Amino acid sequence: MAKLKLMIERLSEKEKNTIKNEIAQVERQAELEVLRAEKEAEQALVNEKEKLMNDLEYDYSMKENTERVNYRNAVLKERQKVIQRTFKEATEQLANISKEDFMGIVMSALENVDVTQRVEIFVGAKTANLMDKEWLNEQLPWNNHVNVKEELVKNKAGILVRMNNVDYNYFFDELILESKKELLAYVTNALFEEEK
Repeated sequence: MAKLKLMIERLSEKEKNTIKNEIAQVERQAELEVLRAEKEAEQALVNEKEKLMNDLEYDYSMKENTERVNYRNAVLKERQKVIQRTFKEATEQLANISKEDFMGIVMSALENVDVTQRVEIFVGAKTANLMDKEWLNEQLPWNNHVNVKEELVKNKAGILVRMNNVDYNYFFDELILESKKELLAYVTNALFEEEK
């Protein structure tokens, strides 16, 4: 009986050791699984943080770019308003130009052509009352080549000078339009230069 008891105890001890080993192995495996899960969770957290940071940086960059564009557009709009107002005022001033100033423009226009050749001046109907032929003849007494035409150019203010079938346009609306194009191009370029 003692042998049987000893055998049972040995079997029982062997079984206990086997169970202990299995438990230890399962515990090691569980610890490894926990470590692997912690590392995966840490890496997932790092990845999520990076993704959030990238998303935030992207959103910030997009918002910043949008604000820059909005600011530039607002500045451009205000500058265009100033330009529009300036040209409107210039148009109004030219509509009320004095006879002396008008004749000064005529003389300046004639300085740009060879008045020893045949030159024709066409006057706009809106400024016909400002054209002083007598004054012009006094300024150019030696010149018989400059001829102020009787026909008026409808709906225009200013003059057109024709020499050798080439027209030099000094109509106020055209001069203002040309100046406006140049100034708008300048302002636009200046605005985009500021952005750099």
